[in-house]
Parts: sequence; C-alpha cells; structure tokens
Amino acid sequence: MPNVAGRTHYDVLEAAPDADARTLRQNYKRLSLATHPDKNPGVDPAAFDEVRAAWEALSDEKSRDAYDATLAPAAVVVWADVALGDFDRTGDGALTYGCRCGGAYELWEDELAEGVDVVPCDGCSLYVRVRRPPCR
Repeated sequence: MPNVAGRTHYDVLEAAPDADARTLRQNYKRLSLATHPDKNPGVDPAAFDEVRAAWEALSDEKSRDAYDATLAPAAVVVWADVALGDFDRTGDGALTYGCRCGGAYELWEDELAEGVDVVPCDGCSLYVRVRRPPCR
C-alpha cells in the first residue's frame, strides 16, 4: 500500500513494479548509500528508514507477493447508474452530480473523453456509473 506521501515501495526504490530482483537490489544498494545518515550527515534519517522498509517488503518473493496484493485495486461497488445528462456542467470543464451524503460526484471533460465511467463521491465511499447516450 502507498505510504503517507502516496509513494509505493517501488517508487521509493525508483523501480517499476515489474522490476526483477537484481534491479531492486541494485537500486536498494545505491539508495541506501545515498540516504544513510552515517555516510551523508545532512540527509534526513527518515529517508534511509523508508528505503530500508521498501527493501524489506520487496527483497524476497513471498513478502513481495504479499505487498503487491495490497496494491491491487479493490473491487468497487456501484451505488447507482446516473445518466450523463443528469450531471451539471461547470464553467471549468467539470461535470458534477450531488450525492445523498451532501458531497458530489465530479467528472472532468478529459476523463469523460478517456472513457471514465465510474466516479467516486468526494464526501463518502459511494460510486456511480455514468450512463452515456447511445452512439448513433
């Protein structure tokens, strides 16, 4: 799961999620030297701790598989289908639809063009599916 700063252990080790063990090990060694407080007194010790924690999670296959499972997106339960025409258009390119919690579902024009059709509420855990008009 991503850390407080929103970075995954792969981000910390500057590696892709499909990186091989050798690449992870090389990046860990390089970054642990660069962030070690004894080697670099001006570096924040928390940076070294973050690198070490990332390596511990990704250094062996079993712990890496367990960590990767936490990154898999959770299944989303759609609360309702909402017609695209029911969304209100704002002047800044957003489409909004009010949620029963008082929050809003917000969809941007570029997301719409990219095919996004499931939108989260900004105030609760509900999602809606945007129904588009049929193509003619």
